[in-house]
Amino acid sequence: MRSLFRKLLARSDENNAAASADYEPDPEKLKKHGEAVMQALGAAVDCLEDALVLNSVLLALGQAHCAFHVRPEHVMRLWPAIDYAMERKLGPLYTREVQKAWLSVYRYIAEKMVLGIQMRRSEMSIGVDD
Repeated sequence: MRSLFRKLLARSDENNAAASADYEPDPEKLKKHGEAVMQALGAAVDCLEDALVLNSVLLALGQAHCAFHVRPEHVMRLWPAIDYAMERKLGPLYTREVQKAWLSVYRYIAEKMVLGIQMRRSEMSIGVDD
């Protein structure tokens, strides 16, 4: 998982010091973040019937990621790691159809998170605080 994370970082920002080959993410934090991402995917599925709640949560999640310097283009780059984790966890149950369904869910999540990031950046640029 750590090597995959380093690859994602390297692909996301060639000029970022954290993207260097010698960067070693904290294993415990990385594990917790991976678990949080998977829980968020499950929560998104649970909220599919209530778009207002789901959208509010995803926008807030995107806004919160600004504190970690996540840029809009970073959000979709997480999909390969999620896809890999799903394939490993579900094994033969992770069919092409299941993969497409999860990709659709993740694209929706990413779209709303990106909007949240953009909203927060806009607020920051005009000096609006929480």
